[in-house]
Amino acid sequence: MVSVLIKNLAYRVILPAGLLCAAIIRPSLVSLVYGVLALLCLLLPAITAVSGVRGSTRMYLLGALVYSGFAALLQVAYQIYAVSSQSMEQYTKNCNSTSEYWLRQVGFIRAHNDHPGQSARVILPEVIALAVSVVGYVLCVVLKHEPPSIGDAHAGDGHHEETSFGRGRQRSTTDQTRSSSAAIFPVLKRLSDILLVLLAAVVGGIQPSLLNSVYFIAFLVVATWWALYTPLHRHTYNVIKRLLTGYSALHLVAIYLYQINFIQSALSPKSLPARLVGLSAITSSQCETWWRLDFTQATPWNIFVNPALVLFFFVYVTVQFEATKHGVKRLPADREVGDDDGSSVHEERIPLAASKRSAAAAKKSPSEREAVRGRRGYARRHTAPVIRC
Repeated sequence: MVSVLIKNLAYRVILPAGLLCAAIIRPSLVSLVYGVLALLCLLLPAITAVSGVRGSTRMYLLGALVYSGFAALLQVAYQIYAVSSQSMEQYTKNCNSTSEYWLRQVGFIRAHNDHPGQSARVILPEVIALAVSVVGYVLCVVLKHEPPSIGDAHAGDGHHEETSFGRGRQRSTTDQTRSSSAAIFPVLKRLSDILLVLLAAVVGGIQPSLLNSVYFIAFLVVATWWALYTPLHRHTYNVIKRLLTGYSALHLVAIYLYQINFIQSALSPKSLPARLVGLSAITSSQCETWWRLDFTQATPWNIFVNPALVLFFFVYVTVQFEATKHGVKRLPADREVGDDDGSSVHEERIPLAASKRSAAAAKKSPSEREAVRGRRGYARRHTAPVIRC
């Protein structure tokens, strides 16, 4: 049996990291799917000891395995065809032909015999994607996970009888731990909310453009809302996080697509529309050196930092949303399987009701408040005492 921690490590860390590396090594349409699968992995539900691997997760793992295996099979078939059909000199001479050009855009590039190290990027994406997909599917789907741990009260049945002193001491220790967690977790969650807004401002300013302006606008909206001392309900905040999650994923896809050669040929990096939108060429590939992936010369540092920062923002907002979507006052242990995804409307009802009661009491005249106090005192004085036997 495999522990749930190992399954989540393979499913949440190893699999998306491997797929993301496979996408970065060789920018192409085939590798674009690897990147989309890596982003999609973080949006699916986690594996728990109670619910196990859900149906959507099983379909995702199976789809990643089938796609990476099919892509690896096509890549091996193309390499065999390219070696057997024409020599290296003929391939170099015909590299600008329509068929070879579009095969390279899709992701089928011939490996160079004299440059095995640099040519490794041609077939390495399929090797990495297939390896992590197999590991993820076997660990998460094929192998069973450990059953949920049974509480200490049931663990000792039939072996020993726990004393009342031991139970009281254990309960006291548990209460102390829970009270400490109840004090720390809400503070950390509120700080993560503030850090999310500040991070949106950083992403919006790292590369001034239309694509990055959405993050800065989100920062201005939330910051202005807070500055007006208006309560931002958890449901509204969750909607903003969902929108930022989807937009940052689309932003990453747009940045990656622009690194493919035919997109750069259609829209030059030096053109005004590309610079206005925020599309910058980080990598380039020439026909004469088709096996090599070069970085563009004289590129500002913020162009390289922008994709990494957008990726970090996507991961952070996804993890932070999962931790705070039920509200900041709830501990992780308080969540149940059937909990609502939605919001901390319930955590804002108590202060709202208290404020309504205080507002209603403030509207009463002093004579009315004195009459209410008199009725309560009369009821306490004339209530018969309860005799307990």
